Amino acid sequence: MAAYTVQTVTEAGVVPTYTGVSASDTFTPATTDYDKTHILHVKNAGGSSDSVVIDDTLSLSNAAGATSYNPDVTVSVVNATERFIRLTPIRRYLQSNGTVIVTNSFTTSVTAAVFVA
Repeated sequence: MAAYTVQTVTEAGVVPTYTGVSASDTFTPATTDYDKTHILHVKNAGGSSDSVVIDDTLSLSNAAGATSYNPDVTVSVVNATERFIRLTPIRRYLQSNGTVIVTNSFTTSVTAAVFVA
């Protein structure tokens, strides 16, 4: 399991640090940043697509008549591409311990970073 460090982007800029992903990763937003948008940047330099899933713990219901519901955010990052994924509000994704869980279906040559401004 990798733990991403949330990196703050300021007017002076930020030198980004990327972490190699694992099947299940986490990051912990600062409580003072709960009202700010977080960006998950996933780079896939590998040979297969990575299905990135951000666990949504807050949305509890579905439309009337539905038989199943999974509000998690799933983004496909195909090989040799990258994606910026907006996570707002971040409270939607917080686990009871204050972390956000990100899972990856493919991990070879995949890196990620989380930013807040």
